[in-house]
Amino acid sequence: MDGSSASVPALRNNFSQQGSVDWVKVFTEPLKYTVGVLARLSAANVDPYTIVVGQVMAQNFHLGLVGSRNMRQTLENLKSYGSHGNVLWFGFGLKSFPRTLGATDEGCTLLALCAALGECVQEDLAADVMHSMARSFKAPDELTPSSLQWLALIRACQGVLSATEFPVLAEKLMSLTPTAFGFSTGTINLPKRGFPEIEDLSEALIALGKVSSQRLASVCIRGGPACGWLAAVAIWLLDLSVNISDGNNQLYPVTAGDTNAQVQFILEGARLDSRGSAKEVIMVDETYRLRDSYEFLKDNAIGDEAVCCTFLGRVPWEGCLSTAFGDVFCDLIKMTHEVGTAFGCAARIFEEAFYDNKICENYSQSGTVRFHFDDSYGIGFVRNSLKWFPELSPSKIPMTQAVKMTFSDAMTSYERTWTIIQERCPCYKCDRECSTLHPNALCLATLLETIIALSLVLSTMIVPECLLPTRRGLAQFYSLVEGWIRRELDFIGTNGRTWKAPNPLHILGAPRHDAITEGLNIFTGRDAKSEEISFRASAAAKYGLCVYFDALRELSVDKELSGRLHVVPGRIEHRGRPFNLVTDLEMGGNLPNPLSQMNEVVLSKSSLLCRERVSALNVCFAVSDDNDTTTFHVGPCRLTKTLTISARWYVNCKGSKSDVKCQQLVSVRNTGQQIEKCDIDGQKVYICRGNSLLYSVLVYRGDPKWSSNITAVIPASHECLQCCIETGIQPSRCDRPVLILT
Repeated sequence: MDGSSASVPALRNNFSQQGSVDWVKVFTEPLKYTVGVLARLSAANVDPYTIVVGQVMAQNFHLGLVGSRNMRQTLENLKSYGSHGNVLWFGFGLKSFPRTLGATDEGCTLLALCAALGECVQEDLAADVMHSMARSFKAPDELTPSSLQWLALIRACQGVLSATEFPVLAEKLMSLTPTAFGFSTGTINLPKRGFPEIEDLSEALIALGKVSSQRLASVCIRGGPACGWLAAVAIWLLDLSVNISDGNNQLYPVTAGDTNAQVQFILEGARLDSRGSAKEVIMVDETYRLRDSYEFLKDNAIGDEAVCCTFLGRVPWEGCLSTAFGDVFCDLIKMTHEVGTAFGCAARIFEEAFYDNKICENYSQSGTVRFHFDDSYGIGFVRNSLKWFPELSPSKIPMTQAVKMTFSDAMTSYERTWTIIQERCPCYKCDRECSTLHPNALCLATLLETIIALSLVLSTMIVPECLLPTRRGLAQFYSLVEGWIRRELDFIGTNGRTWKAPNPLHILGAPRHDAITEGLNIFTGRDAKSEEISFRASAAAKYGLCVYFDALRELSVDKELSGRLHVVPGRIEHRGRPFNLVTDLEMGGNLPNPLSQMNEVVLSKSSLLCRERVSALNVCFAVSDDNDTTTFHVGPCRLTKTLTISARWYVNCKGSKSDVKCQQLVSVRNTGQQIEKCDIDGQKVYICRGNSLLYSVLVYRGDPKWSSNITAVIPASHECLQCCIETGIQPSRCDRPVLILT
């Protein structure tokens, strides 16, 4: 198959003349699609006619040399990552829709527009902008693709620009606009970005197209944050010279402004009203008004959709905290010793909780602990925090000193440090009488715990270097932590604890989103809901990003891998078709009966089974012998949660962190027998050893009658085998086997 047959066919004629479209010719244009291309369009849920109309619209835009190079490099850098056995792919496969659409000039331009909108604008609004552009070109109503059809195209293009400089540039330019208090919902003191009228934004975008195709010499745009996004499109895609000012001072570029710039942006901070009394887009030949529709969209949105009525961008790690939290973070980091001490104490407290999970039972509302990686506690947590957030480096020395404290001293020191920071905080919550700040201003103490919690969550993730967090995703996390602290302080008052400050243990067990949802929210800036992600999910794709557990990549009991979360741009693909969710497939197995037959079983191969469903892909691992007569099935999500949560909670091995000698319950000497019968404290215990594929010990209380329901899986790395066996034979395990992976 040649290259042309693997791409969306280009239009043979230019249907745009002087800014108008000859729709009669468009409707009579013959197109030749291969079945392979139609299959890819169908898999992406995009209909060919929407692409035809989009290509006609794209003829009114001209990607410059830099813009074409940017898109070419973007398509070349799209990556995909295979699962166990390459049954699933995460990211953008070789035959993914963006690669198919971007193979022609018109298709690449359409891809650039849709990807730019999908990256920085809430997807429903992005679809409305494309629909409004089609209407501006006067397409017949009965033949104009609906907003729902444009939405499918936007979703298919999302994520293409996520790992590029475009969203970073857009955020930088949007941040130049003076803004009022509030962030989207007005709950915290961060820049509030309105959203212009859909028709006005589409007309301004068309105006940039006219300049790029030399039908218009220049344009002057006066407005709010939307100007920053338009400027990023003009610079990064259309190769237009841009000048940005606030009417008095030059803002971009920082050197003297070019009076001959093709696009002049004048930023104003006052909010636009729906009557257009404040802002307008002034062009050389035509005049438009960019009226702010934020309040209208907010008032008419359903549920939490209102918080998405804003523009989104990404921030570099080296400056993400000061960008997301502004002067409040700058004030916080000036307290170098207090911030460093708090981080070091938190790291020490997390370390104690790692080795003795019962500590958390006294403080948290949940006994769930999933932060078991080396980067989640102790000196590893300190190093990990400094890696993600270089702005914390001034506090490195007090961090490394505090992490060496005893657990008791760390708890006391954290309480004292938190109280000092709170006393210096001028926010309304900390100082209701004297505060001169806005009632919704950020709190220094809450921001400190937000950064600690972010570091803890990021310690579980593997993220490509080029993928950056969204400014809004970081700000959302502040609101989440603010709720945790409020609940913790209520918990302290209810239970009569003597101190007034919370402690880091509540971060470990706080009611939170699941890991996949947290990853989506931080790196998309949208509001992915936990209820939308099944509790059995091991992967999810939403808003152009894919999040999946490492268990899907490799069947492993390594606790530094199991439970790791990968975050990559793209979708979940199976047999070339995209999916949004992967959940566990519940299956039985061919298990040996009685237990004595286990000495004949040699598990030698593993595979990933997959079934397609309307709502999700269902997958599970199948571990079997050569003849498939004995097969064990386990879902990746169940395996991950069992290894990373349940196992760590069950075993308390003092010998793993000191020179204490644990009780010797059974002989670890290999007698050559597959099954051994032991007597432990008067109990008959059967121990079945594993093999080279899965070196394990199966502990069974009572009579050796095989049951396929394993009570728990205990991975033993830091814990000794003796303590694992002692935990496995507790009466709470009933009479079902406990698998110990060593």
